[in-house]
Amino acid sequence: MPEPRSVSALDIPADMLLLSPALSFVEELARGLGFEHVEALNIRLALEETLTNIIQHGYPDDPEGRIGLRCEVLPTGLRLVVREKGLPYDPEAIAAFDPAQASLDGEATGLGTLLIRHAVDEVQYRNLGREGREIVLTRHLRDRHVAHILDLQAPKAGEPGGPTETVEFDVRPFQDQDALEISRCAYLTYGYSYEDYIYYPERVAAMNAEGTLLSVVAVTRDGRFMGHAAAKRSHPGDPLLEFGVLLVSPQFRGHGVAGRLVDAVIERARQAGASSGFGRAVAGHTISQRLSEDKGMRGCCLLLGTFPKDVEFKKLTGVIPDKMSCLALWLGLRERGPRRLFPPARHRDWIARLYQNMGLAWDETSPAGTTQDCGRLESQFTDILNIGEVLVPDCGPGNLEEVLRTVRRLHLRGADAVYVFLNLEHPGCPALAQALEEHDCFFAGVLPEKIAGRDALVLQRLNNLPIRYENIRLEDPEAFALLDYIRGQDPAADDAAQ
Repeated sequence: MPEPRSVSALDIPADMLLLSPALSFVEELARGLGFEHVEALNIRLALEETLTNIIQHGYPDDPEGRIGLRCEVLPTGLRLVVREKGLPYDPEAIAAFDPAQASLDGEATGLGTLLIRHAVDEVQYRNLGREGREIVLTRHLRDRHVAHILDLQAPKAGEPGGPTETVEFDVRPFQDQDALEISRCAYLTYGYSYEDYIYYPERVAAMNAEGTLLSVVAVTRDGRFMGHAAAKRSHPGDPLLEFGVLLVSPQFRGHGVAGRLVDAVIERARQAGASSGFGRAVAGHTISQRLSEDKGMRGCCLLLGTFPKDVEFKKLTGVIPDKMSCLALWLGLRERGPRRLFPPARHRDWIARLYQNMGLAWDETSPAGTTQDCGRLESQFTDILNIGEVLVPDCGPGNLEEVLRTVRRLHLRGADAVYVFLNLEHPGCPALAQALEEHDCFFAGVLPEKIAGRDALVLQRLNNLPIRYENIRLEDPEAFALLDYIRGQDPAADDAAQ
């Protein structure tokens, strides 16, 4: 999350009559930052709906209640952090707005939440336990998008390219002046099919500065930008990094740029103190899988329905009409000792097989570690892919309903697939996994160090998403065997095959 350039803080009474001054302040702040008239009004609308929900649901009979508001000026826009300690309520549990059920005289349930999500770019809800709840609204300045900066036309994804000359080049760590070229390369090569941040040069630079993105670039000896790769952290200091954002300018494909970028980003992650990393290789063809395996990465889980449908791979496969799955491949960056794991008996043999394939030791006999302060459940929704993730550090018996509620919310937001990561080092993992499998979750594999350094069992749940298993392309025989096992666990596999 980018660090703010400046911060203003307001303390707002939980009184509808007193909201106007705070809303006017935020609207004027947005205008001063360069947001256009309509954009500033949208920011005001999102904040007004948020504060109204808090007053009506969190402080229904408490006019003495207080709401904290932080206005954080970012390099790319404005972030509003709303914090309150009112009556517990779940804003994400509000039913989705249904125009057919709304009337001129009746209450339009869910309309406020819909307006908030359309008025800003990002909405995050955080349960802070005894400290209450926090809602974060973020809106980015449109003129900071690379398409506006350079007045670019987006090409069709996957336009063919190849070597047109022999060039010598270097691969080096990111420098601030690379940010615009990275955004430009992503935009010109793949259109809008990457995560949103990559199209905003200042966000790319800010993430590199704070350590959540570790970028490397390839540049010709005469200074021309060739490509980019990065290791991404969910939080600063995370031991597990995700390798990706591999971009090669079409005119420089075929020069071995991708391989050198991957080598460099692995070394960059190692120097940054990461203990391991993983990548998501598309399962619509095997090129990215082969590249990852050549670098020592090994398959650990198969995530169904991850990537968008109707992607064209030209001569490789043509157009793939379905959402594509991905093979996650893991790489250790430092030595580690055996982990005490609690695998579900049903999947024990396959978990042992995956650990052996990754060269990792584990045991089931040493005393269990402490289960106190494991951390709170976290979830995220990636709209460009329509997928959700749920991280469950505490697999205690009282957490099943919270996990199920979170999975349902993600499906209601449009997630075609939700991936649930259970703490495999928690004694409650087998029981929680069994309970989730009774609600149509099924085995995907494992991902070492996914949960704040702890190993994770990966389950997945599909939202009426048909999977054509015969279209999944895998390079490694072990990955094929894993696919067959997962297909046998999928409660909808027989329906999809018909």
